[in-house]
Amino acid sequence: MDQSRTSQGGLDYYPCRYGRSRLLFRGPRKRLEGQYIAVIGGSETYGKYVPQPFPELLEQFLDLPVVNFGCLHAGVSVFTEDHTVLEACAAAEITVIQIMGAQNMSNRLYTVHPRRNDRFLKASGELRSIYGEVDFTEFHFTRHLLKTLHEISPEQFARVEAELKESWVRRMRLLIERIGGPVVLLWMSERSPDDPGGIVHGIAPHFVDRPMLEALRPDVTGIVEVVASDRARAEGLENMVVPDLEAAAAAGVPGPVFHTETAVTLAEHVPEYLDELRHADGYIDAPLRAAAGRLRVSR
Repeated sequence: MDQSRTSQGGLDYYPCRYGRSRLLFRGPRKRLEGQYIAVIGGSETYGKYVPQPFPELLEQFLDLPVVNFGCLHAGVSVFTEDHTVLEACAAAEITVIQIMGAQNMSNRLYTVHPRRNDRFLKASGELRSIYGEVDFTEFHFTRHLLKTLHEISPEQFARVEAELKESWVRRMRLLIERIGGPVVLLWMSERSPDDPGGIVHGIAPHFVDRPMLEALRPDVTGIVEVVASDRARAEGLENMVVPDLEAAAAAGVPGPVFHTETAVTLAEHVPEYLDELRHADGYIDAPLRAAAGRLRVSR
């Protein structure tokens, strides 16, 4: 019997928590000691419906423990205040941050749920002034909110999009700063960052584009881009483990082929980054970075 399947026909994700974090991650749980790589991200990193998500495959390719801090429905906001994750990333040899969309995080226009970042909580006074005719109590998810606002007024929505992009860059810089150690950004998408990524017709990560990535380049060790191949796009649900009634949800997440392509690409670049770091002047090893990280996040 396949022990990865539940009685409902889906995968057993061995959900687990680390330390005092309230976030639920995909297991099995790893020991946060010795040498390891940390990966943080959203549903793509978690790997729902996929037997082996790319962090697990990367661990096999590199023969080095890889901790999957992927969190379902997460945006950047969920990680910037999680001391446990920040400390674990500071202690890692290197942290890979999967690029998440700009819509699922609190900003000057609206507030999202602190853990389920796709859930809309409330609009700010500024957003209410932009869209005075809108009853914001009707919205529960950021995607529905933003698609509706765009339909009402594409011209006014330009102000919303500009705020999301600016907030995303600021929040990513804060996350990178709080991690403190080497960070690699992972672009994992069916589109290139040079292509449009809005909420209406764009492909995730929503609103993030090339200029936003380049704005972060001075703050990170590297940027790895993985755009799905034709084979990965055509895979469909063929190699996924999908319970009944969840086919529509599964169709919107990367399949095993794309996860393999991502792991292979990371396995080609991460060892190079690690070698460069270990030979760099002023390199601080993981235990010292972790100690410094604990001081930063406790302030």
